[in-house]
Amino acid sequence: MLPTEVTMERIPCECGSFEEKPILIGEDWINHLPGEFQIVRCQACGLMRTNPRPSQDTIKFYYPDNYAPYLTTQVRQTNKSKKVKKGLKKWLSNHFNANSKTIIPDIAPGNLLEIGCGSGDFLMTMQRQGWKVNGLEPSETAADSAKQQGLNVACGILETAEIPAGHYDMIVAWMVIEHLHYPMAGLAKLQQALKPGGVLVISVPDLGGLDFRLFKQHYYSLHLPNHLFHYTQPTLKQLISKAGFSQTQFFWHRNPNNLLASLTRIFAIRQQPRLESFMQKVLDRKRLKLFSKILGWLLAVTKQSGRMTVWAYK
Repeated sequence: MLPTEVTMERIPCECGSFEEKPILIGEDWINHLPGEFQIVRCQACGLMRTNPRPSQDTIKFYYPDNYAPYLTTQVRQTNKSKKVKKGLKKWLSNHFNANSKTIIPDIAPGNLLEIGCGSGDFLMTMQRQGWKVNGLEPSETAADSAKQQGLNVACGILETAEIPAGHYDMIVAWMVIEHLHYPMAGLAKLQQALKPGGVLVISVPDLGGLDFRLFKQHYYSLHLPNHLFHYTQPTLKQLISKAGFSQTQFFWHRNPNNLLASLTRIFAIRQQPRLESFMQKVLDRKRLKLFSKILGWLLAVTKQSGRMTVWAYK
């Protein structure tokens, strides 16, 4: 049952087509807020989307102040500038790192913008490495937290924010593009904001893997209804190209969390508390830490980790 403060809207695909095929119906397994939501696949371009979806004016209901990304991006006072990896270490990090925020091009510090910066931990890290940083964050609570650290963060959404053209050397967006109501317009806006040769670095869930087909509506990375579009490598590459980017490079994260969290949920649904508890400990790295590292590496190598980062150049 949907809350009265949420308005649903039915929309076409970003390619303009209304032809769609229903894929599944799921619930909010992250915040445990009410409602059932449908994912459809565009019959013209293959892009999956949540349709119908909460409107831009009312979806904030599904972003409470205790929303996990707001809490996990708080600046750590002991956070020191990390050394930039070089050579083989850099290559391995880019291809197999568990943390999307380390999969960035090795370029000289310049002007950087982070979309959906949360409470500012990544901005602070990059500022300490010599970057001139700016952030955009839709949550007033998270934006205020970042501002209290002295960071230049504006509260707003990408679709309506004023961003100077040709200003940034690098723009990053960690697990953001899937939340946008109008991703094509957002990507085109970011392309305009980059300097010639600048790079957009984004990470998104990847629904092109076996685990999505296995877990379906119980797949952890669906994150309904917050995730409005659901990407695979081909559909994301197609969207980025249409937004005006000339070159892309994809990396899969060395991270088993999507698989482990999905299994934890399955055991909870089946009321198998011992297995659920054990899997949660594996997910929290309290058990089988070496196994998790090996599993994450294997998932990255086979492009099955369910998380990917792309570099897109102007």
